[in-house]
Amino acid sequence: MKKFSLREKVIGAVCAAICLAFVVKQILVAGVAEYGSSLEDRIKVTAARIKQARQEAAREPMCDRKLEALSAVFGKVSSEGVETSSITSRIDVLAKDSDVRIVNVQPQKPRQEKYYSEFPVEIILDGEWKNALRLLFKLTSSSERLEVRALRLEKDFGGLSALRGRMIVIRTRL
Repeated sequence: MKKFSLREKVIGAVCAAICLAFVVKQILVAGVAEYGSSLEDRIKVTAARIKQARQEAAREPMCDRKLEALSAVFGKVSSEGVETSSITSRIDVLAKDSDVRIVNVQPQKPRQEKYYSEFPVEIILDGEWKNALRLLFKLTSSSERLEVRALRLEKDFGGLSALRGRMIVIRTRL
């Protein structure tokens, strides 16, 4: 094994010092700079979120007023049973006014959406074409905010009426 001369030892020590300095710079300085920039990015993102939350909070009274206006139009849900019985009784009254016979009324499961609830009721009716159209018009133009989502009308050859129909009537509540 060869012994290194003083000159080789100095050159080796200088090279080791340069390598050590490079590694320290890469690990410490670059890491701190990267951490600082990511911290600045996080601060900017948080500041943007705070600004957005303040804007939404400033709009809250306006949204409350709009919600109150909509709830006056659509009404608020009292309970499933009350809503379903209210819909069926209103359909019954409109059917009698239109000279249409309701064969079957089948309440369906209410659907809860994000901001509102839908209460569907399926009805089967018998009657004349003209009377069925009158009922359809009365349902869609009533103050109860009823909507006919599905409608199927067909000739009734076996019965006494000229028409048999099936429709799904929905009421929307906030």
